[in-house]
Amino acid sequence: TVGNEIGPDIAKAVEVPAPLPQPQEEQQREAKRKPQKPYGSYRNSNDQYNEWRDQLVNNIDIRDVADRLGYTLTRVGNKFFSTSEHDSVRFYPNNTYVRESVPKGAAHRGGTTIDFVKNFNLDDGIGLHCADGTPVNEAKDAMKWLSENFNIQLSQGFDYSKAQSKAPKQEFKLPKKADNPVHAAAYLHKTRGIDSKTISNMLERGLLYEEDTAFHNAIFVGVNKDGERDFANHHTTLPGSKYKGDIGGSNEETGWYVANNSDKLYVSEAPIDAMSLMSVKRMDGENPDSANYLATCSTAKLNILYNRLTDDPNIKTVVFAMDKDDPGQKAIQTAVNTISAKFPNITCKQYELPDGCGKDVNDYLKYRNNRGQTNSPKKPEQQSEALTQEPVSPEI
Repeated sequence: TVGNEIGPDIAKAVEVPAPLPQPQEEQQREAKRKPQKPYGSYRNSNDQYNEWRDQLVNNIDIRDVADRLGYTLTRVGNKFFSTSEHDSVRFYPNNTYVRESVPKGAAHRGGTTIDFVKNFNLDDGIGLHCADGTPVNEAKDAMKWLSENFNIQLSQGFDYSKAQSKAPKQEFKLPKKADNPVHAAAYLHKTRGIDSKTISNMLERGLLYEEDTAFHNAIFVGVNKDGERDFANHHTTLPGSKYKGDIGGSNEETGWYVANNSDKLYVSEAPIDAMSLMSVKRMDGENPDSANYLATCSTAKLNILYNRLTDDPNIKTVVFAMDKDDPGQKAIQTAVNTISAKFPNITCKQYELPDGCGKDVNDYLKYRNNRGQTNSPKKPEQQSEALTQEPVSPEI
């Protein structure tokens, strides 16, 4: 069972949660939905760059690009298309898209064909490369890949090195904090199965709070090496909603980090997975504070991990608890190769989930909660030997 040794505010949330508002999110979004601006969220001051951008956006159907990347197109109503793999995506006639599951103002929410190639390549771990072997990690790389794969000759002699593609930096501002985190605590405990002590601990340390809006999102706060709060990820607490993503302007090099002055680091994709690991440890009679925890909030943001290893030379062991799917497993392989080369004294292990227990650590926690398992006969990270460097295929 999940413990309830917590303060009165959190106990109230766990035992008798206030009713959650359930707005008709999809109906509201459909009513307000409109195509993105023709050039995504920004234009570049370089006129030549904008001309190249126009050529690609105006001459390549974004649906053809989605098909080329392996997505299955589906029709939504009479005007829009989506994909069966990501049903929150909407493609518009002007070759732009929006990903409704990503919050407004967050990175990777939408934009042009160029943004689509860059963002989905990173988010889904597709592994696109330009003809010269350059990985498609930035908008300028996506422009080059599109011109090569759709036979678009860019005018005035496209100069790859001059394609300055980064958008202006958005100001980072944490959402307003609710006085009482009743909804966030109830969601994390009742829906996600995270124990009350872990929830209380994260609230007390300022790494978690509830947003003061009608939606009561859970806000996971990231702190950089200088102790500054410069990253945040918000997650819905509403039933049936998939609303989540980074707060606009977040420092993508920070992530969500729980520092416990340990030489062991668990790496997961999401803060909820990291908190689930803490709950599993408590179930097994271990002290969750005996390890550090890092949530990268994307399989594409492994630099967050490398930065932490650089900033904390005390870390000797990294245990990967990424999702049990292709993007998660590819991210582990990539990270192991990089760590083996840059941090040879660090041992890498994998938190292998038992078969039939779901695709991530939170699924595993809920599985054990539902079956009343208070002790695990074998700790997942002990089921596999330390990971060693493996060749990374060109597709990764």
